[in-house]
Amino acid sequence: MKVLEKDYVPETVKFVLPENSELPEVLGGFDCLESCQDAVNKTFTATQIRYTATRYMDAYEKDCTRREYAEELEIIQPELFEKLNEARQKYEEAKRNLKEAEEQISASDTKVKDLAKTVRIGTKEIKLDMISTWQVPVGDKYYILTYRNGCLKVAGIISIPEHEKRDLYNTLNKNREAVEKLQNEFSRAI
Repeated sequence: MKVLEKDYVPETVKFVLPENSELPEVLGGFDCLESCQDAVNKTFTATQIRYTATRYMDAYEKDCTRREYAEELEIIQPELFEKLNEARQKYEEAKRNLKEAEEQISASDTKVKDLAKTVRIGTKEIKLDMISTWQVPVGDKYYILTYRNGCLKVAGIISIPEHEKRDLYNTLNKNREAVEKLQNEFSRAI
């Protein structure tokens, strides 16, 4: 069985974003992280942050996860149920074995449900590197930008707490102008 590597990330990452984003999903392509950093610093007033974004799973991840829970259902669980039946027949002398088998089945059921739910939802969280991730205040939201796959992408959107809005007033105006300029350039490019 092919096992998915723990830190697997697809070649092309697509982030889960709300539909009301003021920024396009991809803000531009760059040759390297340094040129992306320069562009962010020249265009926005932003701070680098650690952020865990949610991304869509690719077909390879879904396939590996399905195989894993299929193996649980088809190979491991039948063996566990067999152990459970044997333990029930020898209940008086094997009370300890019975309890162990029931716990294994419960854990397996939980694992199968969790794996199936993960595939059904189809998203996974991804920890973004602070060096390539910025928090940009625009309007009443922080837009989380990250350099990924040679592009500056919107990875998340967070509402700005009320107590921070007063402190960010001048920054919000500069970033609003930068977003409007980006939107105009984006609409002319289409």
